[in-house]
Amino acid sequence: MSESLYDLMLAQIGEAYEAGRFTEAGEQLRVALLQFPEDGRLIERQGLVWHASGDFTAAVRALETAALLVPLTISVQMVQAHSYLRIGRKTEAQTILRYLATRTDLPTPLLPQLCVGLGRVGEYQLALEMCREASLRDAESDEAVYGMAFYMSKLGYPPETVLPLLRRAFALEPHRPIYRLGLAVACARNGLMREAYDLFRGLNVEQIACVRCLDAMAQVCRNFGDKARVKACHDKVLAIETSRGTAASSRPTTAETLREAG
Repeated sequence: MSESLYDLMLAQIGEAYEAGRFTEAGEQLRVALLQFPEDGRLIERQGLVWHASGDFTAAVRALETAALLVPLTISVQMVQAHSYLRIGRKTEAQTILRYLATRTDLPTPLLPQLCVGLGRVGEYQLALEMCREASLRDAESDEAVYGMAFYMSKLGYPPETVLPLLRRAFALEPHRPIYRLGLAVACARNGLMREAYDLFRGLNVEQIACVRCLDAMAQVCRNFGDKARVKACHDKVLAIETSRGTAASSRPTTAETLREAG
């Protein structure tokens, strides 16, 4: 097979992958690997396709093999780190993510993935630093601003430092429920009940899957006599606890506590 045909195959695989046609890309890779079973770039792309398809164990296996044959690009190393996380190999993921955090040439679009990955391996300080870097590169990035607030909270920064960032993220992208919820809960925890209530009123209880957030919402709504939202919080907490198999335990559930307090 000529080199030009090999390049054409590689391009076709890349096109199918970028378009989200992972089954097609996988079939093209199967055929190509019959001809080039030890080609590092093909094996690398196989790892990317498996990751995108949700087969993280296979993705790790392919990317580890590819790394023995060719240098993995920064973007592929990011995929490898997140594949490791998906199968519980936290140490390997942490090693890659900490290395990527030192790369001054890391593309800006990869910074959110890096921050999330660092947070998942408990590297909160480094995640905060990377969020700050993302914000320096793009001052209008709501994700970077919210990330700074999130990791500052994890690291125990005072509310007067965190709250302005949460307000900034919400102002940049007011239609993202996670920003409204994060700001509402922070306000509730810091006694800003009117602001918290106004924010909570703009949320659909059914979209909230965090029991602690629902607890906070119920407490605030109860203070303002909003029995309908208190009941909605109670019902959602009960549904969550039932799905987790905790509602039938002998201890009082969060839902029962809300009901009794209401």
